[in-house]
Amino acid sequence: MRKLLAALATILFLLPLIAAAGYLILLNPPGPWESFQVRGVSMLPYIRDGDLIINRPVDPQDVRIGDIITFEHALDSALPPLITHRVLRIYMDMRDGSRVFVAQGDNTDIEDRPVTGDAIVGRLVFVVPRVGAVQQWINGNLLAAAVCISAVFLLFWGGAVALVAKLRAGTCKDEADMIEYYI
Repeated sequence: MRKLLAALATILFLLPLIAAAGYLILLNPPGPWESFQVRGVSMLPYIRDGDLIINRPVDPQDVRIGDIITFEHALDSALPPLITHRVLRIYMDMRDGSRVFVAQGDNTDIEDRPVTGDAIVGRLVFVVPRVGAVQQWINGNLLAAAVCISAVFLLFWGGAVALVAKLRAGTCKDEADMIEYYI
């Protein structure tokens, strides 16, 4: 029983720290990976507004039809500076022999303007649903977010400290007593 309580106290203590570290790693992935918050619905249903996407830099020679790429689209000021869409066609520019990519959102009927390989920021590796929306809320409500995060840490920390105290005092004798303690 004491081992179970010790394990539970450890989990209560470490869980918020692991969750916070995981969240920070998603926002700033290590290595060449980059994360971006998705704004818009052009890639529905695969990528939704508020999702976080993780990209990895890609050599333009390795991009294939069907890949989802993030690229700079600075030609049109009405569009965001970065767009993430699926590659529809690839052709060679006869002037310099470079590859040119035509992409389009899964939820749109209009193709994007062709882009060259130097405009490609990266290829989609995976999508983390709704994390971008959480980040957006935190950025817009820093004080409320700080209070919520502090309250969660204190709650878990308090639970871990209380369990360790009961464990040291030897007052928790069985599972029913432990469950009653938490209710």
